[in-house]
Amino acid sequence: MTMRSLHVSGAVQPGQVAFYAKYSADQCVSVGQVLTYDEVPVNEGNGYTSHDGIFIAPVSGVYVFSVTLVSVRDTWMRVVLVVNGVEMATIASDRADYLQASSTIVAHVQNGEHVLVRVSGEYTCKLSSNPIHGTSSFSGWLLFEL
Repeated sequence: MTMRSLHVSGAVQPGQVAFYAKYSADQCVSVGQVLTYDEVPVNEGNGYTSHDGIFIAPVSGVYVFSVTLVSVRDTWMRVVLVVNGVEMATIASDRADYLQASSTIVAHVQNGEHVLVRVSGEYTCKLSSNPIHGTSSFSGWLLFEL
């Protein structure tokens, strides 16, 4: 995985860091892949980039991160939420009819540290994201600065 630096034009205003990223359609993913959500309706502070799927904290603080995973019917998938190289949560969507699974964590994140979602073991290719069955997404926001 290539690491990148965050270049923000203008200063980040206190408490104004939040992003919401989602897939616009079903995707085929593989183990070890960083999920690169292609729609980013909210990106205050410009920390999330859809081309590599990485959020880089523009300020140090306590953040809340949430991941929702929807696997296609009769498949199963597991992803991990990674904060600065440490797996902080596992999200698993089982072999049900478009079962949604979510996890939310609170973490200390320093300025410049990376947060991402990566496909872990046990998968069968299809990640669902559509208006009928649910949206696979990744979001985060600054709770308070340190």
